[in-house]
Amino acid sequence: MPEAKGKSTKTLKDEDIKSIAEVVRTLLREELDASLDRVANKIDAMHSELATVTTRITSAEGELDALKNSTKKDSTVLSTVQEKMLGFEQKIADLEDRNRRCNIRVYGLPRTRRVTPRQFLERMIPTWFPALKQLKPEIERAHRIFRGGPPTEGERPRAFIFCCLRFSTRQAILREARKHPPSIGNRALRFAADFSDYTAKRRRAFSRAMALAREKGTDAFLIYPATLKIKMGYSTHLFASAVDAERFLEKRPSPGRLVDVPAELGEEQAAPMTISPDHSDPHVGNE
Repeated sequence: MPEAKGKSTKTLKDEDIKSIAEVVRTLLREELDASLDRVANKIDAMHSELATVTTRITSAEGELDALKNSTKKDSTVLSTVQEKMLGFEQKIADLEDRNRRCNIRVYGLPRTRRVTPRQFLERMIPTWFPALKQLKPEIERAHRIFRGGPPTEGERPRAFIFCCLRFSTRQAILREARKHPPSIGNRALRFAADFSDYTAKRRRAFSRAMALAREKGTDAFLIYPATLKIKMGYSTHLFASAVDAERFLEKRPSPGRLVDVPAELGEEQAAPMTISPDHSDPHVGNE
C-alpha cells in the first residue's frame, strides 16, 4: 500500500509539471504573438513613413533639379547681361573719350591770377615749345579740375585741363611735350591726354609695367584704349593685361647686365654682351 501511494504522488507531480509547462508555453506563445503583432505594426508604420519620406525626397529632388536648371538659365542670362553691360560701358567710355579727344591735361602748373587760363596758355605754349611758334594754339576753353573744395595752403596744384580747337594741335603739343618736357622754375610740367575715368583707370593699371620698362631700357607705348606695346629690337609685343606685361618685363635683363651665353660657344665666342640703355624713356601716348 505505501508503495502504491508513493507512485500516485509521483505521477501527480509529473502531470502538474506538464500542466504548468503547457500553461507557460501558452502564455509565452500568446505574449510572443502579441509582441510580434506589435513589431509587425511598427514595421508597417515605418514602411508607411519611409514611403512618405521617399515621396518627399523624390519631390525635393525634382524641385532641386528644376532649381538647378533655373539657376543655370539665370547664370547664362546674367553672363549675357554682364557682357552687354561691359560692351555698353566700353561704348560709353569710347564716346566720352571721343568727346575729350582734343583735351590736354597739365600737371604741376602753379596757380596764377594775372591772366585768364586761356590767355596764359596761348602765350606760354609757343615759349615752352619753340617748334610750335608757327602754330597758333587756338584754345577753346581752359580751367582747373575741381576737387570738391577751395585749394588749401601748400596743396599741390590741381590738374589743369584745356581744349584745343583742332585735334592736330593737341597731337603736336603732346608730341613736343614728350620730346622736350617743359618746366616752370624748378617745377617740371607733365602733359597728358585726357580720357574718361573708365579708360584712365585701365591705363593706370600699366603704371608698374611702364616703370619696369623704363628700368629695363625698353621702349614701351600705351595704345588706345589700354594696350601696352613693347619694342625690343626687331620684335614687338602687345599686352592687354598689366600682369602679363609685368611678368614679361621682369624676366628681361636690366641695362648693363651680362647676357647668358651658351657654354658650347667656347671662351672666345662667349664675350660679355650688355643690354644697351638707349631709349630708356618710354613714350606714353597713342600710336
